[in-house]
Amino acid sequence: MKQYIKHQILRIFGDKVKQLRISRGWSQENLGIRARLHRTYIGSIERNERNISLLNVERIARAFEVPVQLLITERKSLKMNYRDDKGALDQGAHAGSIYRTKEERFAVIMPFLINALKKREKCLCIVENDTKNTIVDKLHKRGISADKCSQWGQFLFLSVEQVYLKNGYFDSEGVVNIFKNLHQDALSEGFYGLRIIAEATKRLIDSAGHKNFTQYETRLNYFFPGTKVTALDLYEEDAFNKEFLLNAVVLTHPKIFFYDRLVDNTYYKHPHVFTGDGKHRSPADDVYERIKAELLEKALN
Repeated sequence: MKQYIKHQILRIFGDKVKQLRISRGWSQENLGIRARLHRTYIGSIERNERNISLLNVERIARAFEVPVQLLITERKSLKMNYRDDKGALDQGAHAGSIYRTKEERFAVIMPFLINALKKREKCLCIVENDTKNTIVDKLHKRGISADKCSQWGQFLFLSVEQVYLKNGYFDSEGVVNIFKNLHQDALSEGFYGLRIIAEATKRLIDSAGHKNFTQYETRLNYFFPGTKVTALDLYEEDAFNKEFLLNAVVLTHPKIFFYDRLVDNTYYKHPHVFTGDGKHRSPADDVYERIKAELLEKALN
């Protein structure tokens, strides 16, 4: 049994080194130079022949600029047979979700995350603690360990303060740069993309200001298309006024969930024509309610 475990670890490590080396476009000699190891040594690792020391494991991890655990932990494919249409958004998609209840919120979150796990995409969850705990619990009930997913680098839970209010104030450019860096990190670590779940809290919006946050949501539509990022923004309907929901969610998201029903948003405004000034011929409340009713009807047909 011990011999089997030893060989399994060598296989996992060797396969991961080879996968990352090829994804970088490096030869064995290139990797050897970066890790200060001989080319033949790298070859023996990839053939699962070398019982490598911890020092050399660290050298190789540093060469790839990835955490050590990414090289020694095997990602397992998930086989799930239930429908997950809510998670089946294309890469580059920017979706907003307006929900009324906890059930509606997680009816969108869980398929979105599980779809990412099935596709071997990295998951960034910017959520409150109660949302994080519920996600972990719901994954556990499906036989998925969030801890193990975090260990091999697939799950990353961050707070609103760590991303949006990192320097004590809202910096939209800084947030976009965080997403850009995580996107590159995900691909360099061997993931097939990045999924972002961002929970918009009243605390965050009050700190950022309605207009600033609306402009930030608009700005994301310059970044996401053409990337391997799929984003889902969560808004509780009763937490915000309808003018803000109209400008920051309805007009800025090409895809939208109304009460857990996904629909192509015909009211989305491309960022180059979007003003977000809230100036409408009819009161914002009336416009929001009319658009909501129309999109909900469209989702049901």
